[in-house]
Amino acid sequence: MKHEYEAKFLAVDVADLQNKLSALNAVQAFPRTLLTRKIFENDSLDGGAWIRLRDEGTRSTLTLKQVTDATTIDGTKEIETEVTDLRAMADILRRVGLTEVRYQENYREEWRLGEVAFDFDTWPDLPTFLEIE
Repeated sequence: MKHEYEAKFLAVDVADLQNKLSALNAVQAFPRTLLTRKIFENDSLDGGAWIRLRDEGTRSTLTLKQVTDATTIDGTKEIETEVTDLRAMADILRRVGLTEVRYQENYREEWRLGEVAFDFDTWPDLPTFLEIE
């Protein structure tokens, strides 16, 4: 499993940050896009682990995520692969005993500066936040 390093900042000034990213020659990796995800769990997964099936607009992914330490920047491990048929994958997960526990939607706009991703995430009824990975 690889470690995921990320930091989140709530209620950011999106236009100001995007102007600053542009000034640093960052590029918009993809425009504001609706993301959908289904979260699956069951008792056979290790503590703190879940599976996410996500439609990212241009690709779909299946990710096993496990929080090993919620207090640190590197406290989440993940294994991810692309999938071509979301419905079939969701059916497979259900048939092997996983339960869909959540369905989520949000909008994401991603900028990149070198290897660093700056994701502007907008969820219903919440101010936009910035996730840096």
